[in-house]
Amino acid sequence: MRWYSMGDGGMGAVEFGAELRRHVARVGLSQEALARAVGVHQPQVSLWISGKHRPNRAHVRELASALGLGERDSDQLHAAAGMLPADVEQRLLDNADLVFLVRHFHPDWAPTLLAKIHPKEAES
Repeated sequence: MRWYSMGDGGMGAVEFGAELRRHVARVGLSQEALARAVGVHQPQVSLWISGKHRPNRAHVRELASALGLGERDSDQLHAAAGMLPADVEQRLLDNADLVFLVRHFHPDWAPTLLAKIHPKEAES
């Protein structure tokens, strides 16, 4: 099982913007090229990078793909957007004992919930 460093309850839009900026700078894509790859207009990418807005799950998935992110970086980008990775979220939802908790906590609490459920494993 992989471990996710999700912080203390999810990051806000500003932190998402910083995380996205880091990856965009590393890859060297323009905002226009990233927008085309994700299927949005450049002003939307600008809002994400500036920290004024956070994308939805589908856009985070497309951003991770367009930036060539591996599993860990993709998970971190989801966390910065206040989301659990889709496979982890599904496992939580499939666990009948956790359905009540997941449905009643604000989405930004999900990363903290995950950290409490899964102990950190040694990195290989």
